[in-house]
Amino acid sequence: MGIISHQSDIVIDKFLRGIVIDPDKISYLSVVLSIFTAFIPGLFLKLLYVQLILFLDLFDGYFARKRGKTNPTMDYVCDRASEIAMFIISPIWLGVAIINSLITALIPRYKFLRPIPLRQTYFLFLLIIFINGFI
Repeated sequence: MGIISHQSDIVIDKFLRGIVIDPDKISYLSVVLSIFTAFIPGLFLKLLYVQLILFLDLFDGYFARKRGKTNPTMDYVCDRASEIAMFIISPIWLGVAIINSLITALIPRYKFLRPIPLRQTYFLFLLIIFINGFI
């Protein structure tokens, strides 16, 4: 567990003390919300949905660590499915999401590979466009 994960766990522990949720269910919810995100018309609402999906990703990792789940396969699969669902209507982003899925599939064989934090990158992209609209 990295330093950032440990620090975020301390903060989350204060708010979610005693609550235990299956991390896989949080991952499934993330995929469903990603499908809706692809078809949301407004930029601000899309930003909120992407931020919610990123929080869900934080929480599924938190609950997985708390429950001692050490197999990240379901999390990887749901994260990549979430990206593909989110970008289904954008050919460029969809292409990057598919490449990211291939990278993730190759991680067991090539340990040096890491998936691109694509949803975070997309959030920053949307945020820049949103802020640019006010300037």
